[in-house]
Amino acid sequence: MEGPPKKIKVEGAPIKKSLDDPLETARIELENPPAHDEWDAMITGGEIPPSETAVPQEEPPAPNEADEERPPIGRWRMEESPVESPLQGGEAFTEAVAQVENAPPQETTPAIFGITPEELAQTEGWGELSEGQKRLALENLKQITLARIKEESAGRYKKNITEEKTGKALWRRMLIGMRENFAKSYTTLKLEKTVAEELKEGGMAMHGEVLAQVVRAAKNGPEVEIKENGEMEFVYLSEKIAGFSVEFSPEDHEKTEAYNSAATEFARIPDEWKYEVASDRQRR
Repeated sequence: MEGPPKKIKVEGAPIKKSLDDPLETARIELENPPAHDEWDAMITGGEIPPSETAVPQEEPPAPNEADEERPPIGRWRMEESPVESPLQGGEAFTEAVAQVENAPPQETTPAIFGITPEELAQTEGWGELSEGQKRLALENLKQITLARIKEESAGRYKKNITEEKTGKALWRRMLIGMRENFAKSYTTLKLEKTVAEELKEGGMAMHGEVLAQVVRAAKNGPEVEIKENGEMEFVYLSEKIAGFSVEFSPEDHEKTEAYNSAATEFARIPDEWKYEVASDRQRR
């Protein structure tokens, strides 16, 4: 006849119970019940008084002002005084651009890029433009100038690096290339600021040809209407079509306004979208 089963002793570390276990949590609460006034506060939803056995919480140490002013470890020193790009709000170029963007609708001929209102008035075709078309021409001049800054600074950067490498030994050229892997962005921003300073007050000598092109394009393009919020909207359809005047009904006006709004939004799509290799940033 077999006897009672033997107890097997398992060697090893004891099993620790997790405090996340609801049974274990209930056992701890029953073994250490709260005081009577704490029970009342829990039931009535009032403020729970501090327990006599509660461990006082230490206040966190006050931040050291010297630590707050100290830059994080590993941050480049050039970040303390960055050179702002004119394409990202640099003061060298933004002031001139703001004269156009902040101008009220009735004043569309401010001094811009060193071009005075008198010189604008003498530009061929300027007087034939409407107020909206003048705003459009100046906006196009601004955008083209921004692109010129990028193109000119990139060209100067490439030329400077080529001249620096000319006649140098192989190891010197390699060192220059390694240096520019880290400093290219910083050097490009400096060149953009220099070019922006030159174009900021370039006047008709630097902007005359581009100004003539944007005025001619605005003259041959659709009418531009300035909305109450200051935005421009192209008027592709109106009561004056191809030199003929027609009378629109209220329903026709509603349809033409919807069409003009949709056409304006479509016209703002960047030209890069049509290329298959366009990046996500260009498609924004």
